[in-house]
Amino acid sequence: MSPLADLFAAITTAREKALMKDQGPWPKNQPTASDLSACARETTLAILHWQERPGFTPEVLGRLEAGRDAEPRILPKLTAYGFEVVEQQRQFELKGKSGAVILRGRIDGLMAWQGQRIPFDLKTISPMIYPRMNTVEDLLAHPFFSKWPRQILAYEYLTNSETGFLLLEDLQGHWKMIEIPMDWGRMETILQQCDDAVEAVEAVQRHGTAEAEALPPFASDPATCRRCWAFGRLCTPPLEYQGLTVADDPEMEAKLARRAELEGPAKEHETLDKEIKERVKGKDGLVIGPWLIQGKEVTRNMKATEAKSVTFWQSRITRVSEESAGA
Repeated sequence: MSPLADLFAAITTAREKALMKDQGPWPKNQPTASDLSACARETTLAILHWQERPGFTPEVLGRLEAGRDAEPRILPKLTAYGFEVVEQQRQFELKGKSGAVILRGRIDGLMAWQGQRIPFDLKTISPMIYPRMNTVEDLLAHPFFSKWPRQILAYEYLTNSETGFLLLEDLQGHWKMIEIPMDWGRMETILQQCDDAVEAVEAVQRHGTAEAEALPPFASDPATCRRCWAFGRLCTPPLEYQGLTVADDPEMEAKLARRAELEGPAKEHETLDKEIKERVKGKDGLVIGPWLIQGKEVTRNMKATEAKSVTFWQSRITRVSEESAGA
């Protein structure tokens, strides 16, 4: 063991403890621009049941911390390069048709450029993903980053701007800007979603309407449901509604249940097998307790073949909730 092992463990523990202080979840009273879902039902549940939303892992919290640290480092650079940034961290709230606040947010800043004030937001992104995010469409196709264009659209709506942008940094000093032009159709959907969510919250909290009756409809895209934090926890759309087929096959169900039981031991066996074989590599005739370990070096000459494409079916098996299974 390294003489500094205890020190390293102490540093790791202290950092995780500090990060977990801001793990969440955090209370919400209205939809927020930085957390605009594609589903009005999820937006409503995030307000009504904010305590049940899973907190972030230390890894994600570390990424969020890196993003917060980047802002005071990057904004002064923009100023030093001769660009005027105004109204930094301006808070806003937007009222809906009923006069109630339906959206809150905080803009990183507006950039003064050729007589315009252009809303923008700073985001840090993994160096592995950074090269793949180049357009609005790239962001919208991503399960997490799809929130970012909606956030900028909300800022544009608030400031009466025709366009805005994201400034992305890969945590290695590289920057790129992605323009987010105003999309009035998408913005109208966002406003309607926020209106619906606030109306549903009002119905439940003030008028005693049953939650099942007040909640907005399920998302139209099944993929949105399956990656949602509330799926199977607070929200269980019918399987058929998600484009899935329910099969009445008790024999297959029993096999799937048995497969799940064996999954843990199988993974443990695979891990131990790899660890043991790595430790005894190069050893032959080794006896440990009642176990005899033998080995030899094997060389195989592989016949060169031309590159070819192979088509195969890939399956992924996950357990749905008991409530969903009975829907």
